[in-house]
Amino acid sequence: MLPTVLSTVPKCLLFFIAVILSQYKIESKSSSLDVTDPETWKKLAVERFSKFEQSLYYSSLKRPKNIILFIGDGMSLSTVTGARYLKAEKMNLLGGDVQLEWENWPVASLVRTLNSDRLTTDSGSAATAFMSGKL
Repeated sequence: MLPTVLSTVPKCLLFFIAVILSQYKIESKSSSLDVTDPETWKKLAVERFSKFEQSLYYSSLKRPKNIILFIGDGMSLSTVTGARYLKAEKMNLLGGDVQLEWENWPVASLVRTLNSDRLTTDSGSAATAFMSGKL
């Protein structure tokens, strides 16, 4: 049975969060984890959410009424860097001196999707990966 918080979260969002959370301390366990098995990531997500729910920080949090998930298309690191430099140029500043608006949000993450037969991921297959949880 999923913890209370997880029962109201859509499965695709749960997997997305699991991918984000899995970046922490994964190196120490990497030899014993089957990273190709989706059940591994689901189990890690449930474990991490359970630990988080037991923390003092969790009990003091105000619960959000809604969650908005933005998924950008064509936002590779080089494209985002280019956008930052363009913004800086228009402001007569250096690229490292400005941030894009979403970079100031309290929570943001990057997820990379890969095609099985192409170097660059097509938007359709990337959306399928997100919605099916097969990243």
